[in-house]
Amino acid sequence: TADERLLAKFENLSGHDFGCVSIEIDRAGSSAQDFIDDYSVRNQVADKTLFITAENPSDTAAFLLTLYLSGEEASGWANATGLSASSDLKVLRSSAPISQFTPENPGSAEFTLMETTIVESVGNFLLIAPFAGDEFGGIGFGAPGQELSFTAGNDLVFEGEALKESNRVFWELSGTYNWAFFDVFEVAEDGTETYLTTVDAQSGVSTYEAFDLDPVEGINRYKLYLQTEEGDFAWSDIVEIVWENVPDQLFPVAPNPFTDAISLFPGDENVSYEVSLYNLSGQLVASEAFVSDGVFTWDLLPYSISGGVYLLILEGEGQEREVYKLMKR
Repeated sequence: TADERLLAKFENLSGHDFGCVSIEIDRAGSSAQDFIDDYSVRNQVADKTLFITAENPSDTAAFLLTLYLSGEEASGWANATGLSASSDLKVLRSSAPISQFTPENPGSAEFTLMETTIVESVGNFLLIAPFAGDEFGGIGFGAPGQELSFTAGNDLVFEGEALKESNRVFWELSGTYNWAFFDVFEVAEDGTETYLTTVDAQSGVSTYEAFDLDPVEGINRYKLYLQTEEGDFAWSDIVEIVWENVPDQLFPVAPNPFTDAISLFPGDENVSYEVSLYNLSGQLVASEAFVSDGVFTWDLLPYSISGGVYLLILEGEGQEREVYKLMKR
């Protein structure tokens, strides 16, 4: 390079004559850039990218590349993504320049995460990766996930329903993906996406749900972002829910805010109910079953509930499930 630091080492692993091999920096910097996804920062790639060409490539040959990243270049990427330069960083390869990939223009060329050996030396990094003899082109650094090719209704069923005080979206997953989390977005008529909530994935669980506690009158649109532990990701189709505010049909819960007890007034007698209280992270805080005689007072003091916002879910035999937002003082 211009400051006389190592750029790369090309090692021919075959007897093939590649002719003139050229390696050049086509983008420089010491931070990270969006790649094909502009939502998850872990999918960003390092500023620095290379482009490599050979006079005589051959798919029957092979070569080994040792690529250099300074400590500043590597730590800039790690700080931006939250990943580790010493364990997570990989070499990316594509037939097109990595520097030209953007979320708005991901291009038709695919990229490959190469098998990478990381050697840390005096705060700098050497990344060593084997290549087939025709795998020249764009070189980048990072650990981005691939966008999954989902089949709506097969790999993912994403649906919604209107409740009396909220909208509920729910989804069911198939396949063997190692899911990490799911983000739910509200989608405006002009396509603007507003983050609503995150639901963490759980081992062995394939069905999930989330609630919009402040729906608007009329059409509400929702979209789901899914990400695996490996950083692979997918977006659902948009689901639409029509919500109508009907105050005189609301199920009374009092008081709100509450302190140590909640009174429920279902009205119907001799009906079996189950009432549950969840925090906004989706964790069950308290639950109880009862048979209504027109009113039920739920003593919450034994549960030692801390102050905050909670979801109360009431399920009655042969009745629609009700969801309410409550405040604990």
